[in-house]
Amino acid sequence: MSRWTRGIVVVLCLAAVLAGASAVFAGKKPPTPPICDCYPIDAPVICSNGVTYLNQCVATCAGATGCVPTDGGGGGGPQP
Repeated sequence: MSRWTRGIVVVLCLAAVLAGASAVFAGKKPPTPPICDCYPIDAPVICSNGVTYLNQCVATCAGATGCVPTDGGGGGGPQP
């Protein structure tokens, strides 16, 4: 093969690789984190990851699971 022919082969191979890569990524966007609109209510929950969140909404938005209410927080008045 001459230098000219090898150059053309390299360019064609590069073009094929780039075309394949663009087809793989075409129309695919990176995942977007969910938009959460949580009220700042003080009702803490502790979740299976060991983190305490302000409330269940905030925990859910963070992707936490296995959440249970804690003794903290309040403002809800005395319990009967």
